[in-house]
Amino acid sequence: MRFGSEELTVYLLSGFLMRSWLDFATFGVLGTGGWTTDEGLFCVAEAYEKHGGLGTELFRVSFLQHEAQHAADYRKFPGLETADLEYRAKLMELVYARSRRALRQFVVEAAPKREFPHAFASHALMGGLRSKLGREFVLDVPLPIVRSAALQLYREHTERL
Repeated sequence: MRFGSEELTVYLLSGFLMRSWLDFATFGVLGTGGWTTDEGLFCVAEAYEKHGGLGTELFRVSFLQHEAQHAADYRKFPGLETADLEYRAKLMELVYARSRRALRQFVVEAAPKREFPHAFASHALMGGLRSKLGREFVLDVPLPIVRSAALQLYREHTERL
């Protein structure tokens, strides 16, 4: 499945003295894996190297697809709120997922507080999936069905924009 393509420069960053306050406070468990600007995608390479490297789904989907979705949305929908940007990027992660890793992460981090855009986006995503799938617990739903529901949610959100 393909939605279009984004030609973006990826900058691999390494050699940090300290990656972030969140990385420090959680002893390296949490922290940013990268971000998107007009110049391209900035990847904290160490965040992916410790999980198998740049050939993993974590990098290909949770970084490249996620951040490329941000780049596309910045261009197509300027001014879109951060929670909506994150919601759309997380949907793309599920659309391209080949494992349940991202889905499990979204279940764990979901929180109904809009002031925390990543957690709120996961909360909205889980609510959307529960509604589409007609069930409260979505982790045991076959992945192709979850991916299809995520694609439907993405298309519906795009139409609303």
